[in-house]
Amino acid sequence: MKYKLENDQLIVEFDSKGAECTRIYDKELGYEYLWNGDTNYWGRHAPVLFPFVGRLKNDNYIYEDKEYHLGQHGFARDKEFKLFRETEDMISFYLEANAETKEVYPFEFRLKITYTLKNKELTIAYQIDNLQENGDLYASVGGHPAFNVPFIPNTKFEEYRFSIKNESEKIYKLPLNGAYIDERNKKLVNKPLNEQVTHELFKNDALIYQTPGNTSIELYHKDHKNKIIMEYNTCDFVGIWSPYPKEAPFVCLEPWNGIADIDDATGKLEEKYKIQKIAPDNFFRTFYKIKFVDDKEK
Repeated sequence: MKYKLENDQLIVEFDSKGAECTRIYDKELGYEYLWNGDTNYWGRHAPVLFPFVGRLKNDNYIYEDKEYHLGQHGFARDKEFKLFRETEDMISFYLEANAETKEVYPFEFRLKITYTLKNKELTIAYQIDNLQENGDLYASVGGHPAFNVPFIPNTKFEEYRFSIKNESEKIYKLPLNGAYIDERNKKLVNKPLNEQVTHELFKNDALIYQTPGNTSIELYHKDHKNKIIMEYNTCDFVGIWSPYPKEAPFVCLEPWNGIADIDDATGKLEEKYKIQKIAPDNFFRTFYKIKFVDDKEK
C-alpha cells in the first residue's frame, strides 16, 4: 500500500513493501529530492538494509553450527511491512519473523521503522526487538536513500560536492577488497572531508567511512546554498555510492549500524565485524535525520 506525509513544505511518500520512502518533493521549490527508481540505473529509492548491511562472505554465515544463505543487504527491503501507527506528521511500519524469514535468519525479531516529518526535516528511526525468551539476537540495520544529482534545475552532476563533518577525533576510510571490507588497511581521513562528486569517484564501488559520534554529511551544488544534510549520532558508518560505470544521476548517502564482512571473516555470526548484539526481551534503536536547506535558511 501507498502512504503519504505532507506539510506546507514537503510531500513524502512511502510504500509498505520494504517500508520504503519513495518520494521527497519540495512544494515551494519544485525539487524532487529522492531518486525515482528508474530500473535502467537502479530500481530502488531508499531501501532498509536488514538483518545485515552489505555482503556476507560467500553470501553465507554460520549460527549454532548451521549454515545459512542470505544475499547482500538482507531481506527486509523486499518484504511487506504492516502499518503500526499513523498520525498527521508520523508513520510507522513493522516486520516480524515468520516461517519464511526463519529459513535464512533463525531469530524471533520485530523491526520497526518510523518516519517523522517536521518542516523540511525527515527523521528515520529503526528499532530491532529481540522477541526471544532466550538467546541473543545478532543484526545490523542501515539506510540507503538515493538523492537526485542534480536536484537543482540546470545544474550538472560534476558540479556537486559532499562533505563529512564529525566531532570525533578520527574518521577512517575503509577500503574494499572485492565486496568485503579490508579493515587492516583503513586510513585516517583529514578533516573536514570535502569531495567533488564525479562518476569516476565510484569506480571501485562505494566509499565507506567510519564516523562515530555526531556526524553531518552535506550534499550540495558548489554555487548554490540549497543542500541536503544528513545528521546522526548513533550510526557507526556511512556509505556513499552511485553505480559505476552507468553514470546514474543520483548519489546514495547510507548511514549504517553494521557493515559488510571483512575479507578474512570466519563466517560465524557471533564473530561478524561490528554486528549488533541484542539481549533477550531487549531492543536496539538508532536513527538519522535528513534536512533540506534552501537559500532562505541558515
